[in-house]
Amino acid sequence: MRPFIHILSLCIKTAFFLTALFLLCFILVTSPWNQPGGVEWFGYRFLAVRSDSMRPLFASGDLVVIRRCDPSQLQKGDVISFYSPDPSHQGLIVTHQIDQVVQSDGVPSFVTKGASSLDLYPVPFHQVLGIYQGHIPAAGRFLSFLKSPPGYLLLVLFPFLCFLCGQTARFLRLLKQYRQQALRQLEHKRIALQQSLQENACALQYNRYLIRRLEEMLESLHSLKKEDET
Repeated sequence: MRPFIHILSLCIKTAFFLTALFLLCFILVTSPWNQPGGVEWFGYRFLAVRSDSMRPLFASGDLVVIRRCDPSQLQKGDVISFYSPDPSHQGLIVTHQIDQVVQSDGVPSFVTKGASSLDLYPVPFHQVLGIYQGHIPAAGRFLSFLKSPPGYLLLVLFPFLCFLCGQTARFLRLLKQYRQQALRQLEHKRIALQQSLQENACALQYNRYLIRRLEEMLESLHSLKKEDET
């Protein structure tokens, strides 16, 4: 029964650790850190969708995957992510479809559209983040929860603390076992030393007995010798 409980405990702790590690890596990959467009990993970015402007391609709560691209190679029909040129949405990232390639004030730009209407402001090439590669349904909602304090505490910090507490308890248990084993070894050595002392004491008493006997024999011989001389 004990090996089964040990294996089960090890599996649970490993699952907690791997879950925390996966979620931590997920946060690192999808975290915006100090950049509005998120962190780029090997040319890819992950962006949470916050509106239904491109439904049914993807919807609010999905996680969009985009890849860095050369804007000059894009064409009508491509879905791209870009920094919105709309003054009322300054810095907002939008993922829409290219409707036209135009020159706006002498700058190559894209006219983009959602599922139902054209965007008001052309998008200059330098504001394009990347081209749409796919999406993960509902992962954006999960990511938003994960980045919130309750989500981080529940799905990252709590499993990690459970793993840490489990390892600490295991370390203390092993330390206790080591101390008990050391005490047992010391007790065995004490008993062995005591037995050795007892054996030496017995040998010493026997040697004293032999010495007394020898002394008595010598005295007897000395007495006999005196009698013979007289």
